[in-house]
Amino acid sequence: MSILITEIVRRSEQGVTRPFLCRSKTGDTYFVKGLGVGAEGLRAEWINGHLAKCLKLPIAPFSVVEVPPTLVTNSAVEGASELLGTFGFGSRVIPGAREITFTQVEDLPLEQRAEVLLFDWWIRHADRNLNPLGGNPNLLISKGDEQPQLWLIDHHNGFDQTFDDGLFWKGHIFAEARGIWSPAWQRRAESRLSRASKGLSKAWDAMPANWFPDQDITSAASGLEYDRLARILTRPTLAPVDFWRVP
Repeated sequence: MSILITEIVRRSEQGVTRPFLCRSKTGDTYFVKGLGVGAEGLRAEWINGHLAKCLKLPIAPFSVVEVPPTLVTNSAVEGASELLGTFGFGSRVIPGAREITFTQVEDLPLEQRAEVLLFDWWIRHADRNLNPLGGNPNLLISKGDEQPQLWLIDHHNGFDQTFDDGLFWKGHIFAEARGIWSPAWQRRAESRLSRASKGLSKAWDAMPANWFPDQDITSAASGLEYDRLARILTRPTLAPVDFWRVP
């Protein structure tokens, strides 16, 4: 089920993809990405969002959004043509949330940092970097009742075909949290990842046709892409020694 977009408000100045701030029929606001990030990027956003939910990670609420073609063609917002294709990926705006700063990292529970690190390592997502000089963490922080509330965003670079293990560990915002990846911790994690990986099929089947290779879920190219993602997600089960090996 998709969310209907009724207004393209503006284009964000944040992030490489600069998503569009849009308003839905229900009055909620979303950061929307269209085919400007590529069908592969939209699939990665959707699938990784579902995998994060399976792992009970704090992913920002997301949905397939419907952007009527007439809304796009009549829009004066710069680059709005990137939303042509009817369906895009929408991440709902979290009121009061701001990008995490380097000084806030230590305010987050170590276990939570280790789980986010594991998630990114699992889905081959290297785009969560931050150091004292800056970076691109793709994490938001909002005020919580007892501690800051973390929100994961922007996973269009997941399942990266050019993923570099060394660069991942050199740059990830939570790289130091791997210190708690004990053998017992890893065994528990393997079980959770195995269960979560079963969500791939359901997420795949729920995507719009225009997000698939050749716009056809039954095409040979779509089948090959599904198999590639499945191989990535089953590494903790089928090749645990390689999966847990850190450069």
